[in-house]
Amino acid sequence: MAAMLKGEDAAPRPPAIVSYAFEKELINRQNRFIRLYDSFLPSLKRVPIAIKFWSKYDSTAAGRSGLPNFDHYCALVEKTIAEGPRDRYPEPVTESQCYGWHFEPFYRYEGRDFHLLYHPKKRSPITLVGEKINADRITQRPRFAGVPFKLTS
Repeated sequence: MAAMLKGEDAAPRPPAIVSYAFEKELINRQNRFIRLYDSFLPSLKRVPIAIKFWSKYDSTAAGRSGLPNFDHYCALVEKTIAEGPRDRYPEPVTESQCYGWHFEPFYRYEGRDFHLLYHPKKRSPITLVGEKINADRITQRPRFAGVPFKLTS
């Protein structure tokens, strides 16, 4: 009886009958987002790794006959590989480009300006007091004074 309640021995149900209009609406909705392209231009940011003899975008003579702007495409690929982000944009576009964008220092330091970067720690009576305070801050943790936890068997 318990097995019958869970549905283990019950007969499988037939699939639900769906109307033709509902199925047609589903198919039309899916077909709305399908796009077929006849012309294709490969990514200009990458160089093809392997030469494929069956590809019409290849650098062989057979590939050139199928692609009308082959020389223009090759020039675009060489241009994008040769130029970096500094050539394309006047200033950094993303935050990760900000680091290293300006490769020349803003101010050139000379030998006489060494004291601007070097600040040795000077010891005085005030700094000695601060050192003692910082040394006293590092203490051991106090022992646990609460109720001990014991397992009873």
